[in-house]
Amino acid sequence: MPSPLYKFLDRFGEPLAQRVAQTFQILHDPLRDAGTTPEYDAALAALPRTCYPAQAEAAKALAKAFFVAGDRAVHLCGEMGTGKTTVALALVALAPQPLRVLVMCPPHLVPKWEREAQAVLPTVRAIPLGGRDALGHLIRLAEAIRAHGRIVPSVPEVWILSRERAKLHYAWQPAVWRRRRAHRDPGTPGAPLQTWVEPACCGCGALLQDPDGLPLTDVQLRRTHTFCPACGEPAFGPDPQGPRRYAPAEFIKRHLRGVFDLFIPDEVHELKGAATGQGHAYGALAAACGRTLTLTGTLLGGYADNLFHVLFRANAAALVADGFQYRNVQAWMARYGILEKITRIGSHEDDCDARTVRGKRHAVSLRRKPGISPLVLGRHLLPHSIFLRLADVADALPPYEERVVSLAMSPDLARAYHGLADALLQAVREALAAGSRHLLAAYLQSLLCYPDQAAFREETVVDPHTQQVIASAPRVPGPLPKEEELVELCRKEVQQEGRRVLVYVTFTETRDLTPRIAELLTAAGLRVAVLKGSVEAARREAWIQERLAAGLDVLVCNPELVKTGLDLLEMPTMVYLCPGYSIYTLRQAARRAWRIGQTAPCRVIFLTYRGTMQDTALKLIATKLEASLAIEGELGSEGLGVLADPTDSLVLELARALVHRVGGTESAEAVWARLRKRDLEQLLTLTTMAPAPPITAISASLEQIGSKLLIVDLIEHTHPRRKKTSRIEVTADSLQDILADRPHLAQLALF
Repeated sequence: MPSPLYKFLDRFGEPLAQRVAQTFQILHDPLRDAGTTPEYDAALAALPRTCYPAQAEAAKALAKAFFVAGDRAVHLCGEMGTGKTTVALALVALAPQPLRVLVMCPPHLVPKWEREAQAVLPTVRAIPLGGRDALGHLIRLAEAIRAHGRIVPSVPEVWILSRERAKLHYAWQPAVWRRRRAHRDPGTPGAPLQTWVEPACCGCGALLQDPDGLPLTDVQLRRTHTFCPACGEPAFGPDPQGPRRYAPAEFIKRHLRGVFDLFIPDEVHELKGAATGQGHAYGALAAACGRTLTLTGTLLGGYADNLFHVLFRANAAALVADGFQYRNVQAWMARYGILEKITRIGSHEDDCDARTVRGKRHAVSLRRKPGISPLVLGRHLLPHSIFLRLADVADALPPYEERVVSLAMSPDLARAYHGLADALLQAVREALAAGSRHLLAAYLQSLLCYPDQAAFREETVVDPHTQQVIASAPRVPGPLPKEEELVELCRKEVQQEGRRVLVYVTFTETRDLTPRIAELLTAAGLRVAVLKGSVEAARREAWIQERLAAGLDVLVCNPELVKTGLDLLEMPTMVYLCPGYSIYTLRQAARRAWRIGQTAPCRVIFLTYRGTMQDTALKLIATKLEASLAIEGELGSEGLGVLADPTDSLVLELARALVHRVGGTESAEAVWARLRKRDLEQLLTLTTMAPAPPITAISASLEQIGSKLLIVDLIEHTHPRRKKTSRIEVTADSLQDILADRPHLAQLALF
């Protein structure tokens, strides 16, 4: 049956659309503004790399926002593989004059940005700042500006700065004058003269004291930067024993303010931290540049304050006008987030007046929870954001499949796992009854890891407080069912279909599973390489290409190592051996192969054991994924309500699933199938009122359905303000014929 949201939008969709158009000033409408900007069309046509229509329209919208409307900051939230880099560089080509652009990106993307700039722009000067001479390039630019003034460059300039290098500063130490003080007690004849030293400012000699008037200690001076209260001089300086370097972000902020016309922080969701060096570098560079274009594939990670520092650093004026201050993230959470207020009430048993006064002691605490108010969309996102979905460029991409394979554990493994789970359940319940959560992390790690590692290691869970063993499980002779499935899957993909495979393993440190996987796959006759974190980020792309050139069949790595920027087109099959906690990482890593330029069908396979914590984790991840997509414009049956879902974090929900036996009876396969159905509906939706495009773009997606009977809603616009909805039963083949006969089709949705 159709969801309530579907019925609501079907009935009131047009009035809502009109209301949105009246409330917001639409800066760029591809249909309305077609042909109105011939200079943009000519500039885009002259690019060496042709933009896809959706990319070109996004670039035009950005150009109007920056160069016509005068926006200070715009956010480009594009799904992984939509070509955000190409859109950003196309914007540079649409500028009225050559721009000097500063890009801050992860270290391993510096070479890629340089290549992309030279491939997209007809004339460009790309300056990578990822090496040791990063500051030297900036110093020479500052000297040229002091000598000749700020001159518009003859060709666009793209300065590419590693975010790691941007933050690295010299080590500092206290720099004070040790002022000698003396005192003799006047009331004591012959009293000795007492002398001591106190820290003082090197500039004016004023004493450096704390609010109580006591001299600052060395510990206090080393803990934080101190400034003289009299003259404002810093009481610190560089440590000659430390590294000799200066943070490029600090140099640009002090000496090149206003020199760069556009600042592009790539993967900005990773700069959301309130007190991180990379976050501060992002804020300093955004303040020093004229305009800011943020790029991200995953705008929201679950909590409302994930957005606060990203938005504030890009455009502080907008949030200050809304009543927010940088240090007061609590006010943002109170308005747009979800705060849980916990009041603990106790008696005054310990008070001295407990015999004569009746009362209660109240202890109140606030705790943030996942979820965000839909109001943030209209106030801070829609007016300053562009959302680009893979469905917008789907005609350039091959089919994409995500599926969960739930396997039954072997009898020995099931017996050992359930014994471990029961013992942990008892211990965790006792700890929670005593008001302690200290066992949650240990039991989650154990139940998630043990089924995959039982073949080569025992599992022992120790209480970190008492150091006593609370649960254990023995080794189980292998190979395990998931290992057999992985070997068979990789052998089929590589040897029968000629496809390379990327295997994601979440646990690669103290519970390192990669040697076991590499051994099993090598024994099956496959050429295997393991990418470790010891390979520098800037070298990973070249490292992978070297292995591919040598004939690599299967790459094994942690998804954290390749989740951003890398185009792994050569490995169209990806297998998640064990789930993780991060929605950011899952969404980013799963799309490394399904990107523009890919020609082979892409498959992402999640392996899990049925009825285990792994199965529960995958179901919860799918649920969180729906909420994460809602902030980017993809609404499920829950509508905007998913944004304000007051559920706990994934870790706590997993804990609840074990302790209280919750989570429902729906399998992980069913949950992910429902999520995939929504993606398929989006690919089948035609949003233009113009004549229908060729059906070849749809048939590739319908091939994944096969010849099954489908219930489909055909929505046709018979008049600009009227539409007709027909519900029919068809197969994939006959559906294409129906689409071809209806030139006014507006939407097609699976029922």
